[in-house]
Amino acid sequence: MRKFLAIFLGFLFVSSAVLFAQIPFVQPPAPLLVISAAPNPCTGLVPFRQQIVNKPASTTKTFLLLTRQKIAENINLHNPISMNFALRVIESSLDNGDCQAARKIAFKIIEKKPQEAYTLFLIAGSYAEEKNFVKAIEYYLKAEKINTRIFNLHNYLGYSYWLMDNKNLDKLQKECELEINYYPLNYWAYISRAIVDRGKHDNEAAFQDYAKAVELGPDQLEILLISARFCQQLKIHQEEGMQYLNMALQKNPKSWRVWEIKAGFYYNEGKYQESEEAYLYSLKLNNRSTTLYELSWVYVKIGNLDLARKVYEDAKLLLQPDDPCYEYTARQYLEENGVVLK
Repeated sequence: MRKFLAIFLGFLFVSSAVLFAQIPFVQPPAPLLVISAAPNPCTGLVPFRQQIVNKPASTTKTFLLLTRQKIAENINLHNPISMNFALRVIESSLDNGDCQAARKIAFKIIEKKPQEAYTLFLIAGSYAEEKNFVKAIEYYLKAEKINTRIFNLHNYLGYSYWLMDNKNLDKLQKECELEINYYPLNYWAYISRAIVDRGKHDNEAAFQDYAKAVELGPDQLEILLISARFCQQLKIHQEEGMQYLNMALQKNPKSWRVWEIKAGFYYNEGKYQESEEAYLYSLKLNNRSTTLYELSWVYVKIGNLDLARKVYEDAKLLLQPDDPCYEYTARQYLEENGVVLK
């Protein structure tokens, strides 16, 4: 289930595009059931599913999953081994983004075993993957009535409430506190509480929760990136933030996100040449509109307004439909600093 933790951190602050933004508004990473490798920079969250490297599934792997799905659809659910196999196939289907196939198997289980809480939990996850948070909450609550201590249940339920109910921090806080109470070693629960702290503008409390998450999951690249991003964005605890980033760099020196955050730290320090080089290397690894926008701010600082304009226009061509705040933030910053845009 760890792969589920990396949707909800990707939509973190969509409704208020620049709520926690600082220049450079470098993309925060992302943890749970949906979205892919990177979180939405406007949100600060992380996807439900940790997909740090977004590789297409091989033909062989896809064929094997389809074969396992067919077997699971007709399996003897009274056999514990067979039941476990069916649940693993549902999880694999969700990891592969095949929510309908996952639900098809899951509902067959529920027909015979309506009190199977973990299956209800997986059904909820499939709806969360599709951003149908009303249905997700419905099935998370059904699972909770049967077993309130499913790992990450309260985390995901809290995120679903938060994303559906106009960013209701109170519900997210209630659920993440329950998760911490049940599973005090669940590092993602502390990331959730950090989101609540940030929403309440208590950045020092947020840092303590990020630091706790790193303490509990020092080998988790996503945790390191989220925590480093926070320090870089808000320009607090820079030393610890760089420490987290260096730990992430050791784990994956070819991660475009590592280099994008590193570029942001250089920017904060006024090292614009080093920032430019780090952004360019990040773009070499993954040519993203959000990275280009941030690079345009570097060129403003260097004084090359023509290049800043060109990079901004290139970024617009790559902009994803779910990243509107980046263009708004970049345009506002560039125009305030003398760049004439169309």
